[in-house]
Amino acid sequence: MKNKIVLFLLVFLIWCALDWPLASSPTGLTIDFQKVVVGLIVAAIIAFIAGDLFTNQPKLFLQPKRYLWLLCYIPIFVWECLKANIFIALRLMRPKVPMAPGIIKIKTSLKTDVALTYLANTLTMAREVITIDIDKENSLIYLHGIDIKKNNETEIEKKAQKFEIVLKKIFE
Repeated sequence: MKNKIVLFLLVFLIWCALDWPLASSPTGLTIDFQKVVVGLIVAAIIAFIAGDLFTNQPKLFLQPKRYLWLLCYIPIFVWECLKANIFIALRLMRPKVPMAPGIIKIKTSLKTDVALTYLANTLTMAREVITIDIDKENSLIYLHGIDIKKNNETEIEKKAQKFEIVLKKIFE
């Protein structure tokens, strides 16, 4: 039940942040109660459907240091994602450059489902790889890349470890 309450509050706060009026009236900020009611309904539906999938430890959301680590994670992720997109764009403009596609496995120290999912999605978006599988029991993530060479494999492992450090402080 705590999972659903935490998810409800987060969804509603996000709804309010995205839908809050930027302009103010002469009498102050106006609140559109219809939008608030719709936000409450949407948050309740999402919490009811996905509350059990959201987190196993809702008390972690009460620790402010995790939000500070999230703020550290975002610029690192955006920078790595930008570099990966430029690499893929250059690759597409020069299709005659030989590729060495392959599958690699990354050993991880992350244990929770949320942390593993974030790491897999981060690697997919911030490196030129696609996550194929996550083996939670053995703490392995299998990735397919368009240009996997020995030096590139170690580079991906180093990037994964860099993200792991921050994700562990956020989610575990």
